[in-house]
Amino acid sequence: MSASDPGVPLGGAREEAAADAEPTVSVPLGAPAGPAAAAQPLAIPGLPLDRPELHIGAAFVGGLVLARVLKRLAG
Repeated sequence: MSASDPGVPLGGAREEAAADAEPTVSVPLGAPAGPAAAAQPLAIPGLPLDRPELHIGAAFVGGLVLARVLKRLAG
């Protein structure tokens, strides 16, 4: 389309594309807005929250234990 067309404002195609890109969702009244937020952050009991390296280490060890269990079940 040309800019001389009186029915098309300058930059109209971009604005229409942006309007089409934004999804519109209708939520019935009284419906929950989404998943409920956790009251506390996910943490391993007994490990302090200010030491994230302990949580990463615990997750790594847990992965190793799971891998050994699965390997034993498969073989």
